[in-house]
Amino acid sequence: MKRVPPRLYRYRSLDSLDPVTKEPIVQRIILHGEHYFPSPRQLNDPFECRPLAGFSPKGANTRAHLGALVKRARPDAKPAKRLQLAAQMKRMPRLQRGQMEGVGLLSLSELPDSPLMWAHYADTHRGVCLEFETSKWLFQLAWEVVYQDTYPFVDTANQSYLDIHRTVACTKATYWDYEKEWRIVSYVNNDGSALAKLGLDGQMTGPGLHIAPVETLTGVVFGLDCDSEKQNDVRTWVKDAGLSCSFRKVELDDGQFKFNLVSC
Repeated sequence: MKRVPPRLYRYRSLDSLDPVTKEPIVQRIILHGEHYFPSPRQLNDPFECRPLAGFSPKGANTRAHLGALVKRARPDAKPAKRLQLAAQMKRMPRLQRGQMEGVGLLSLSELPDSPLMWAHYADTHRGVCLEFETSKWLFQLAWEVVYQDTYPFVDTANQSYLDIHRTVACTKATYWDYEKEWRIVSYVNNDGSALAKLGLDGQMTGPGLHIAPVETLTGVVFGLDCDSEKQNDVRTWVKDAGLSCSFRKVELDDGQFKFNLVSC
């Protein structure tokens, strides 16, 4: 398993406003450490958190797992009926999105200089890319997204609880791999057991706002077309938060299709 990089990045528009305070969302992130975790339904990939789920026929735990499920669902069924039900359950349909509405996902990237990320997530180069230190709360929980051509499948009888949740939350098609994404995943679980198994112990509560220490912000990169007035606003917010951040700006490379980040 790959270790969390020392720094992760979040691309943001400076025009997006908090629906409650009507303040810029970037301002809320800088001054208050507020990070919004959308549900899968709110993201731009219709395949989010929708793997195939079932049981490996040869899995060591499959027979016992199926037997327990059938017995719980149909305690009065005769043995022949239970066998029929178990056969039907060996391959379950794709998870429906409503089943994953208790999941919140914060998307981050390894890269602060991706032209596609700037175009897609930072208001077509007019926004910012925020740099976060990952050794502290919230960001040290990040999981690397796996990109693959094969559709994800979870074996609910034979995979560990942690492996299932990693597969569900952090598997995407190969055509998204330019994002170099890491995710922080938050689950709703009424009795706390799922959170405890994931090492969260009730500290995360599904979609919505979560708070990270403001000092996890260590740098700001301004987009190629971020105007000077907005840059001054961001610098003011950083100063008001009492932070010591680096400031860089995107510039075009003279001879290659690439961005350079220069101090400003």
